[in-house]
This record gives sequence, C-alpha cells and structure tokens, in this order.
Amino acid sequence: MLKYSRRDFDRVTKLPPEFVSEKARHSSKAFHAVAECKAKSDFAGYAPFIEQHIKLAKPGGQLIWAAPARLTTIMIDRHDPGMTAAVIEGCSANEGRALVPLMREIVSSPVKAPNRHFRGFPGASNSGHFCTP
Repeated sequence: MLKYSRRDFDRVTKLPPEFVSEKARHSSKAFHAVAECKAKSDFAGYAPFIEQHIKLAKPGGQLIWAAPARLTTIMIDRHDPGMTAAVIEGCSANEGRALVPLMREIVSSPVKAPNRHFRGFPGASNSGHFCTP
C-alpha cells in the first residue's frame, strides 16, 4: 500500500502546474470531441486528440519515472501499475501461436453453438449458428 501511495504522491507532485493545466485543458476538449465524433460516426475526427494525448504522455511520464521508459510502458503503467509493454508483447506472441490454430479448429468444427447463446454478439449468423464458415 505504501508503494502505491508513494507512486500516487509522485504523480501529483512531480508534474509542473503548467503541464497539469495543459493536460487538463486538452482532456476536457477531448471529452467533448469524442462525444461529437461518436454521434457523427466521425472517428477520424478524433485522431488529433489522440495524437495530442500521446504528445503529452511522454513528457509527463518522463517527469514521473526516474529512468527513461518506452511511451507504451508509460501509458500502460498509468492504468496497470508494474505492467510493461515488453511483458504484454511477450504474452501476445505466446497466446497468438496457440489461439490461431484453436480458432481454426472451432470454426471448421461441424458442431455449431445455437445462436440464442450469442444473442447480441457480432458474428452470430442468420442461420442460427455462431461462427458458421
């Protein structure tokens, strides 16, 4: 608990007030922009806000972290403390090798799950079966 308390304390004390203000202004604009873009199905219109999030993440992370870190690790660590981009990449690579053959086997299986079990999920076909090839 002390470790995470210290971490939270560092997050709120190591960032200069000007940076915090800029990030807060951007986050407020982005919040309203995502609602507008979503209503219009204009997801490309939100791209400049994502770019600015990324531009602000790196200096913010470098101010908090004692040692330089990859931008993805800085962003991941904000929501999953201790996790790094390298760990996620390793997991994804290992799971991908196992999941692709498994999914092929499931899709090609003559046994099909009734559609009623997947009501509302994408991929449920009109034939009443999920993942019908």
